[in-house]
Amino acid sequence: MLDGAHRPGYGLVARLGMTDAKGNPRCATVRPADIVWSAEPI
Repeated sequence: MLDGAHRPGYGLVARLGMTDAKGNPRCATVRPADIVWSAEPI
């Protein structure tokens, strides 16, 4: 994925939901499985 983000016109993107599994606001702890990384055109 990092190689893809280094291509011209692409960037590394992280998506993180703002609520937890119960629908409450997310607190300070963010576990790795809650973040989705991708290389996308910018």
